Amino acid sequence: MIPPKFFTAPLAAIDLEDVIKRAIDNNADLISDLVGKQLDQGLDGQGNDLGEYANFEYKGRWSPVDLKLTGDFRQSIVPGTYKDFFEMTASDPKTEDLTQRYGDPIIDLSDDSIEKVKEYIIDDMIEFTEAELVNN
Repeated sequence: MIPPKFFTAPLAAIDLEDVIKRAIDNNADLISDLVGKQLDQGLDGQGNDLGEYANFEYKGRWSPVDLKLTGDFRQSIVPGTYKDFFEMTASDPKTEDLTQRYGDPIIDLSDDSIEKVKEYIIDDMIEFTEAELVNN
């Protein structure tokens, strides 16, 4: 008789938190791009409209407020991975001013974006887990 532990021990030895972190890191560009697409529509991560520009000449339009003038702020938006979760962070010096003006959700993923990226993260998690099982 072969005990169940024979099959489950290799799986139990895998650091799933590390697998999740690697999967998120592997999809960092996609995740950041999804935040950018939300901002292109003038929306924050909760689907709220960011409003209109106070001065038409600033961007040659009233809306959408896309928070993209030089691109530095948008390029600084990345997922920060932690032990139990990930959250979007931005390192541009304008981040504090922009989040005070428009709210913290400007760099959050919307529910739709989370659903889109979840598929990619799960696929990578499966791939990384399979690789560890084969190599151990």
